[in-house]
Amino acid sequence: MTRPDGIIFDLDGTLLNTLDDIGLSLNRVLQRYGLATHSLDCYRHFIGQGVASLLSRASGLKADDPKLTHIGQEFREDYAQHWQDHTTLYDGIPELLDHLSESKTRIKRESPF
Repeated sequence: MTRPDGIIFDLDGTLLNTLDDIGLSLNRVLQRYGLATHSLDCYRHFIGQGVASLLSRASGLKADDPKLTHIGQEFREDYAQHWQDHTTLYDGIPELLDHLSESKTRIKRESPF
């Protein structure tokens, strides 16, 4: 088997379970705009295909609604302050990263936020 030159990970949702902090941050912003909030489990279905899609799905607003720009900005600000309140590594991730580091595999971590 050929060893890869490197591995690229998406940080949120792959290495880190960020669901609760994303949902709680967006719920705080939605509440400020008088929009319906959602259970954290609902966010499992809202996440995917980028932040713009998440904002539209959670807010119920169309993608071209100008309010989404403001909601998005406030969400990013709130999430920047609260991203580590409940976020945890998924089981086995520390061991995986240790193994990759020991084998000198290059790792690139990426996040959409």
